[in-house]
Amino acid sequence: MRKVCAAYSVAALVALSFSVNACGKSNSPNAPTSPSASASAQPGSGSAPGVSTGTTITGTILGGSGAASMRSASGLRPMSVGLTVTIVGTSMTVSIDGAGNFQLQNVPSGDVVLEIRGPGVDALAPLAGVAANSNIHLRIVVNGAVADIDENEVEMEGNRIEVEGRISAVNAGGLMITIGATVVSVPAGTPIRHDGNTELFSALHVGDRVHVHAAMVGSLVTATEVEDHNDPGAPPQANQGPGNDNDENEGEAEGPIAARAGTCPTLTFTVSARAVSTNAGTEFKDGACTSLVNGTSVEVKGTVQTNGSILATRVETKGRN
Repeated sequence: MRKVCAAYSVAALVALSFSVNACGKSNSPNAPTSPSASASAQPGSGSAPGVSTGTTITGTILGGSGAASMRSASGLRPMSVGLTVTIVGTSMTVSIDGAGNFQLQNVPSGDVVLEIRGPGVDALAPLAGVAANSNIHLRIVVNGAVADIDENEVEMEGNRIEVEGRISAVNAGGLMITIGATVVSVPAGTPIRHDGNTELFSALHVGDRVHVHAAMVGSLVTATEVEDHNDPGAPPQANQGPGNDNDENEGEAEGPIAARAGTCPTLTFTVSARAVSTNAGTEFKDGACTSLVNGTSVEVKGTVQTNGSILATRVETKGRN
């Protein structure tokens, strides 16, 4: 199935067109097929006459100002003024409603790219491995030229379901995790893997990004495999000293900067939907603090705060997307 790709800039993705480097595996190797030239989108649905894949994408477009709002549900708000969602390369276009919601029907199979446009917004969100006869629900956070698919839930044939997103709650006693509004049961013995290594349920924490393969058992989503995409942190440095050698308090994030705010050296921004802050103790490598702007690709290492954000000890500039 697919995995979510984090924040992409318009310029980079336009150059790539449909040769999108998807960040996950796909059940469908086919490139997306476009409707015929005569097919036009129907207002409010995005369906195209004569094209039937049985796949529907529904979603909610959210936005916020500042890094904290990009990570906090309370800081996000529905985007509702003049935004449209289009499947690139097709005539499928819909407007979002007053609550930031949209629906696209008969979406092409394969790798597709959603284009979100409107006042102050022109961003692309790639979606890899769209399967026929599936129902997909997305939660997309946008900021200017950057769109991040924060949550992705796919219901497929055979009562199969996949959920990608950040853990918002952990029930250790009941062996359950919550991703967005979806409660997932993780029975004892369910494979939990990180970079090919097996983990225990206790390794899953609030704020971790996971990809869950599951089955619908009645109304219960029951995991058959959990992929933990959270970075457990680098080994402690020699100069950390007593009491500061807990790897679980260290975190990393990599990707383009979004929602930059503040004045150097005290900045806030997001990297792959992870809130990051810097201060006078942050090391800026291969680029000055002042060179960090939205769209700059960076690798961040630092200490995870109680709210799940990272206080950066180092920000390494990788380039400009």
